[in-house]
Amino acid sequence: MSEELPPLPPRKSVETESEPQVPVPPELPPREPVNTETPAKVPVSYTYSDSLSTISVIRQDELYGSPQMNENSDLFTVGGAIGSENLKQRLSDLVNDEKDEVVQFWHNLIEDYSNSYIRERRINDLDNHLVSGIPENLRSLVYLKTLQIRYKIHHKETYESLVTKARYAEINKEQEGLIESLKLDARLKDIIRVFNYYTNEKAPVKMNSSGSIDVNTSPGRENEATTHLPPNQFIISISKVVESIPNLSSEEMLYVLLKLNKLYSFLIKEELFYKINRTLEDYNSVLFKYISIQGINLESMYKKVLFTFFQDKFEPEKLLIILDFIVFHGFDFILRLLAWAFAENEDKIAELEGDELNEFINSNEFFSDLNFEILQVLQQDPNVIKFENEYHLMTANSLNRNNNELMNLREVNDDLLIKINELNRQSENLRITHGEILGQSESYTVDLDRAVGEKLRLQTTRDTLQEKYEHLTMKENLKNTIKANEEFADRNRELEEQIAEIRASIEKKKAKLAK
Repeated sequence: MSEELPPLPPRKSVETESEPQVPVPPELPPREPVNTETPAKVPVSYTYSDSLSTISVIRQDELYGSPQMNENSDLFTVGGAIGSENLKQRLSDLVNDEKDEVVQFWHNLIEDYSNSYIRERRINDLDNHLVSGIPENLRSLVYLKTLQIRYKIHHKETYESLVTKARYAEINKEQEGLIESLKLDARLKDIIRVFNYYTNEKAPVKMNSSGSIDVNTSPGRENEATTHLPPNQFIISISKVVESIPNLSSEEMLYVLLKLNKLYSFLIKEELFYKINRTLEDYNSVLFKYISIQGINLESMYKKVLFTFFQDKFEPEKLLIILDFIVFHGFDFILRLLAWAFAENEDKIAELEGDELNEFINSNEFFSDLNFEILQVLQQDPNVIKFENEYHLMTANSLNRNNNELMNLREVNDDLLIKINELNRQSENLRITHGEILGQSESYTVDLDRAVGEKLRLQTTRDTLQEKYEHLTMKENLKNTIKANEEFADRNRELEEQIAEIRASIEKKKAKLAK
């Protein structure tokens, strides 16, 4: 038999012996959600109570980063000065004194791709440095970085080849007279030709004659209202200011103009004009009412200022500062500038009325006679969000009621703009021809006056010489007569001597004969 196993120990009773108590850990606080986005990707927002500078700078940064601000043509490829390897090299070549606080600020801004000055709400610091002025040697890189120019011409093309194509493009052949008549140097005219060639024949988005994108073009008329339009006056005027920026090549200048044209095209100009009127009404309702009673349409003045970019109204240095603020603040800076100008001219406006007031408001003296103080301009801080809400509410109601009528009016307006542009082109050609004829006439008149004067001078010289000749002839004749008389006198003496000798000889002979 097998050996029996030992008995198992008695099982402990569950009832008689309880399990040991395990301490329960305290409940942890709820975990905060982790933000997986980098600071550069977190959108920066503004509130209704923020200053206009804060609102404008944040809006501009969002606008520059939006896809609609990029050129979508296959003529361009990703690259360019910003984001390329040569940026630091260009920056190091241009910056000589990094210890200077002003230079260091702009140096940091150019290399700050997360726009920390916006996220940290250092807008006042930015404005103060804009007032002091961007260093001349860094302005080109500041513009390229702020405007977010991240493309360049495709490797199959060069800027020089684009210039050649633009010169012989059909659009520029039609408008060569207009381009040549512009008071620009040869380099800037080539840039305008390339710009005009690109926006009319290469850009997929067409603009209307005022430079705005026409989003309501009716079917079948997509190209009718946008074919062969001349460069808008805003680009022509602002190109003169951009040209004064040092260290900016012709190709980069073209990119800057394309970006500014995008900015100008997406601007709702009627909204800007409405905000200017509401600002004037809020700041000085008495002055605004006085101007309105005179029957003066201020929008014509706003359009002139915007389209010509204050041409002949400020010195070139001041225009460059204004452009600096528009690059960072957008076109709402023009609102502040106009509000300041009207406030400064309040006393002068109150003294005038009727045509005199209208002439003064639209004259260059409205701005040029003022002591331009950029800090006073920045003190203008209207509530633009309220004005924008008012405008869009009115526009929405108007469009809902009169959408079809507005579409018809837009089509008629497009047709009229085309005809106006054609008439302007013909008028410009006639003006150029008339100027050439006047120039030739003036040249011929000057030549004729010069010839008549030369003739009179020669006649006077001839008369003088004639008198001298006659005088000299009389003296010569007298001299010859005297000489002849002297010769005759000598001969007479000789003859008398001979006669005396003959007589003496005869007397001798008579005496001999007498002997």
